[in-house]
Amino acid sequence: MPPDPSLFSLIATSHSNRLFQQGIDVLNVLNAQIQQTILSSMFEPHVFVGVQTFSSFELYAASYGELARHSRKITVLGEADVRPRSLNNTEFIALPSGSALTKERFLIINDPSWQVMLLAQVLAETTERPGRQQRYQGLLTFSTQTIERCNMLASMLAGQPAQPVGRAEPMLQQQHIAQFVMRLALMQHTVDLNLPQLLVEVPALVDVAKQVAQQPSMVARLQWLINQSRALIRTDSITIYRKEDTMLRPVVSTHPLDQVKGIVNGQGMIGGIVNTPQLVVVDGTAAAHESSLANAQSVLAMPIFDQSGEQMWGVVAYGTSRGGAFGNPPERVPLATITGMISGIVFDDRSTVEPQSPP
Repeated sequence: MPPDPSLFSLIATSHSNRLFQQGIDVLNVLNAQIQQTILSSMFEPHVFVGVQTFSSFELYAASYGELARHSRKITVLGEADVRPRSLNNTEFIALPSGSALTKERFLIINDPSWQVMLLAQVLAETTERPGRQQRYQGLLTFSTQTIERCNMLASMLAGQPAQPVGRAEPMLQQQHIAQFVMRLALMQHTVDLNLPQLLVEVPALVDVAKQVAQQPSMVARLQWLINQSRALIRTDSITIYRKEDTMLRPVVSTHPLDQVKGIVNGQGMIGGIVNTPQLVVVDGTAAAHESSLANAQSVLAMPIFDQSGEQMWGVVAYGTSRGGAFGNPPERVPLATITGMISGIVFDDRSTVEPQSPP
């Protein structure tokens, strides 16, 4: 290990064309949305956090306390300028004053369900300014290799055994990335986010998310997304159902809604997702019964959760006349991407929405 280790130095040269320059406010937005994506999901990662100083951690202690309740562990690294408050499931690692890592902020998630890292170093010319005016050069990445390297160094600095993950499960990785990107796109009217600069690894997803965000309402966004996605993901039908007291009610569909029936909660394979929230694939003659597509030979349905990650918002069902179309895991990855975007769109929804027929 070098005498003054730096996470940023690990990536600065190899990722020089992907670095952004932003203020602390943008870093806080990215950090918060990564946390929200974790809280709304069903996995519990080990999180490494770099905060420069423990006093700056105090500003965000409440949100990290919530994250700690949904994580295996949080390890916080920073200069011990104050004594940090005690938080369950959280370990603080003091860094030498003036060391390279005290000029860096980071959030590392290296989990089989999602790999993401936000890493930034304060620009030298802004170090004397008040904290909120400081500017940072940094990277937001989903790269397995980059995240594994930084996670290993962070583990060594914390005196903890490194736990390599390898590549995250592709469906879950894409679903979480898509939800995260969609949420950022929907925030652009309140925060000045240069998404193409921040999300250089997923430009096509950014383009779609920005177009979705331009639609005037939640239902219009959902309808636009499924209309544009159907051909791209080679499905014949997509229907999004909203969970109500006793029914899954269709909200948007690529078919006229008067031809799409609601599903009693707990009834059939799709309705059964209400009781056991998990991905369901139905093939053969049962597929037509479960789908709004009369000649369906394969249906895949996935639950959609609200921001708590504990309450199911609804279900999205994809149908196709191609038998066995969803049996191969790689075929499911594009569907997971669309489902992630749907989750991002409905993330804050607490209203009763009126269904909308396709234009």
